[in-house]
Amino acid sequence: MKITKYGQSAILVELKGKKILIDPGKYCYGEGRMKPEDFKNIDVILLTHTHGDHCMPEALKVIKESNNCPILTNKEVKELLDQEGIDSEVLEVGQTRQFGNVVVKAVKAVHGELPSGKPKPETIGFLIDDKVYHCGDTI
Repeated sequence: MKITKYGQSAILVELKGKKILIDPGKYCYGEGRMKPEDFKNIDVILLTHTHGDHCMPEALKVIKESNNCPILTNKEVKELLDQEGIDSEVLEVGQTRQFGNVVVKAVKAVHGELPSGKPKPETIGFLIDDKVYHCGDTI
């Protein structure tokens, strides 16, 4: 297994020949670091919540189109992506999806407190093959 971090919150998990990209938000781009088209051979994209540092629709459109891969997320993120014409699938807490011999399971996650009492977004966590747990900005 190989885990690579890009910027603040983007994580690439390479496991059993599969590439799973999690939360490729705005802070992994810019300053010459990465471009969305740099993500190659991605098998699935997982998104924990709507905040721009985790979910950047313009970049997701490029990554999804160039990799022809599904996006798994929660209802709130799906609604945001639908508005941008980006197809995604809701994975409810407890549900699983299999990619080759790698299993992704949705788990409950609660976003941490936000400044100024802003409302918390709907958040989902992911358990990958019972080996990697990723939960975004949770408490």
